[in-house]
This record gives sequence, structure tokens and C-alpha cells, in this order.
Amino acid sequence: MHKKRFVLNDEQIAVLNSPARQEILFGLIQLERATVNSLAAHIGRTPKSLYHHIRQLEEAHLILRVATQRSVAREEAIYAPVSTSVRIPRNKQSIEGVNSIMRQAAREQINAFERNPSDDSLLMRISLKLDKNDQDALRNKLRDISEWIESRANSQGDRISLTIAFAPLEGEN
Repeated sequence: MHKKRFVLNDEQIAVLNSPARQEILFGLIQLERATVNSLAAHIGRTPKSLYHHIRQLEEAHLILRVATQRSVAREEAIYAPVSTSVRIPRNKQSIEGVNSIMRQAAREQINAFERNPSDDSLLMRISLKLDKNDQDALRNKLRDISEWIESRANSQGDRISLTIAFAPLEGEN
């Protein structure tokens, strides 16, 4: 992987408008490097269903072919994401893919629980009223947490996943 954080351009947002491609990209970020077969097993899809999406992600420079390995019948490409963290700008086009991000986060929570029911995973959902100033402060603190985590990433630690969705629910009482 080349970059710690990657902000998407319009072409990449268009490619990631597909929930399947978001799921593939975030699955690959979690694995760091993978063949199509191992990635398919990780995200619960068939390898055949991934090839078209992999090609589009590669053409949009969101993933790279970093090596090949010999399988029983042929050479298999090994892919890696260009970044460990993807910031998806909030616009109508990108927000439509939120379901796949949340499904991946749910799968990660389930897998963590199945591996170790007493581990330190954290799942929170909070709904409350905050004034505009407090909403701005919370948004900034969440950005600070993200930057703090990204600045401490190293190859020696355990892989974690953090998914943040902040949504003001204006007009709701």
C-alpha cells in the first residue's frame, strides 16, 4: 500500500458508487493483499462475481496488481489497495453506497465476536440532540480520532477497523 489516506476524485467516486465495489475495496484494505479467490472467501462472494469489479477498481487506481502466484491451474494476480484509509466525500453520488460500508462493519463485528466473544470490540449507536456548535465540535473530534489512529498505524500491531457515520437528523424530535 502506498498511501495512508486517500481522498477520492469524481471518477473514483463513480466507480465506488457500486456497493459491490465498495465491499471489495474495504475487504481488500482489511486483508492488505489478496488474490481474487481469497478476497471472495473473505467477503462472502464467488470469485467469478468479482472479476469485473476488480478490473474497474484497478482502472480507477484504487487497487494495484502487486504480484502473482502460481495456483494449481494458472497464475493468480495478487491485489493490494493503494491506501489503508479512504475518505469518501459526502455527496449524493457517494452516500448511496453507505449500505455496503455498514454491512462490512457489521461483518467485522460478527467475525470479531465469533473469534473471541470476550474481546474488546466496541459497538456504539448514539442518538441525541446537540446544538450546532456541539455538532461541529463532535465532527472535529471524530476527524481528530481518525487522524490520530492513522498516524499510529504500524506493521507490528493488530489490525482494527473503525467506521464512523455522523448524520445530523434535522427536523426530527
